[in-house]
Amino acid sequence: SSVATAIVRSVAGEDQLEGFDEALLQRYASNLWDRPLMANLFAQYLVASGLEKAQGLGAAVAELEIFRFITEVLVRQAAVTIAPSRQAVVVDREVDKIRSLLEECSRFKMNRNERLWCDRNLGHMFDDAVRGHLRLFEPQGGGSGRNRKVQFYHYRIQELLA
Repeated sequence: SSVATAIVRSVAGEDQLEGFDEALLQRYASNLWDRPLMANLFAQYLVASGLEKAQGLGAAVAELEIFRFITEVLVRQAAVTIAPSRQAVVVDREVDKIRSLLEECSRFKMNRNERLWCDRNLGHMFDDAVRGHLRLFEPQGGGSGRNRKVQFYHYRIQELLA
């Protein structure tokens, strides 16, 4: 947890999270901060929502709220990566398009107890996802070309989108 604490402090800066200490991490499930990307996203959540709000949430409510935040951040990053331009209106449209696709497909995949996604599931996002350009997804071993597969960075993301 000391690595996660260092990541949170470096992302947020001391002035934005005055009063943050390692004990706050221990209040929450380790899956919220146990990997570098998760610690980074946890820090972004703390900055966006405020330390006081995070300290006031119960563990279960905090986990749900933090994963919703993480999902939105990663979907927006995916949209910025694949949108034809960086204009806000174009990126916002891409966010809506991605969210709609992922929600529909996530429901289908959850009903079938599937976690792996292929090109027919991701359409225009597949190439960037399989190359590791989208932090929302992690490429999975095996297969080549269009037979490669990815999964969400964290299984909770698929559950929330469903």
